[in-house]
Amino acid sequence: MDITRETLNQFHTLEELRRNFNLGELVELAESNLLQDWLEEHFYSDQALALNRDKIKILSSDQLRLAICEDLNLDLMSLSEYDTRQIEHALGRRRKKYMYVNREEGDPAGEIVENQAELMDMLFKDCTSVIYLCGGEFQIPLGKKAMTYIGRESAVVNVASRKRVSFDAADIRLKDLTIFLKYITPEDVEANNSENLKFIRGDKIALDKNLSQRDIYSFIQGRGAFETFEEFTQRSIKMRGIVVGETLLEAEDFDINNKLFELWPSWHVDFVKIVRKFAGDKYFSILVDANVAKEIYDNERKQLIFADFSTNGNEAVIKTLFLQTETAGRIEILVTDKPPAQAIKDIANYGSGSGGRGYGLDLINAYINHKETTL
Repeated sequence: MDITRETLNQFHTLEELRRNFNLGELVELAESNLLQDWLEEHFYSDQALALNRDKIKILSSDQLRLAICEDLNLDLMSLSEYDTRQIEHALGRRRKKYMYVNREEGDPAGEIVENQAELMDMLFKDCTSVIYLCGGEFQIPLGKKAMTYIGRESAVVNVASRKRVSFDAADIRLKDLTIFLKYITPEDVEANNSENLKFIRGDKIALDKNLSQRDIYSFIQGRGAFETFEEFTQRSIKMRGIVVGETLLEAEDFDINNKLFELWPSWHVDFVKIVRKFAGDKYFSILVDANVAKEIYDNERKQLIFADFSTNGNEAVIKTLFLQTETAGRIEILVTDKPPAQAIKDIANYGSGSGGRGYGLDLINAYINHKETTL
């Protein structure tokens, strides 16, 4: 489409504009600023102000479609299916602003992002100093100074720095966020201008502080050349609660009917061979009721995955995986060949002979023990 100013000036009222141009054409006119000029020249100054260049340049294409529909009062029933889908998408995003941002409670004006890609896109636009981090896991660039980040829906900020971090020095203020520290401790974080922060430490190598990294690495190398099988097995006894990965809980992965929380682990590279043998192409979940699931999600959403080890001949192997939570203590991770809900159904029917094959006694016992302890 190539609409000139002369073509546009053939029309004198908004009604004529609405009859002669579709939504896609109006978007292009707004992006070229021809629409705003026409609105000013024809005494629609309120609409021109609502669609001024500074405002529309920070909008995505679907948000701009929505703005034009509202400010020019377009007939929504005449929109194409494509435009309708885009409008619905924009409306969904805007509704979340009402859910996540409460002006009556004093929340400042700001932009909402739900993943790292949206955050980076917003920072490049340089359109706001307040950003609401909603529901995902984020990394905050310290080079972007004088920013305020507010968490919603148990958002997590992942700090991967190996040295001291100062949000204060970058004039960055954090609020209502969980901070996951991969290598450093809370004492290494300067955030005096921030409030309501929860810290989760990821620098652990094992639950037992006396278990050194050297001990762990030596064990996963396998049985030593001058070590008997009995000695190797004896050495495995203290290999308990070793960190082999991490996971971020997602609310949509909770199955309230089956009390299952599906997990999507990220494994530490040091254990790739052992994890692949134990957990390759498997599904992972924990059994928790809704109250416990919500408390963990709200307060401990980022979790380390621990493993107890054993031996198999000359090799070190994983015996079981678990989470160690403040809310509910140790929670065994079910590792299954089928999606969790189907696996649990099979296990529950195991005694009747209608399912459960291939899951192993450890899994069945974990399921039975959990049911007994939660009754």
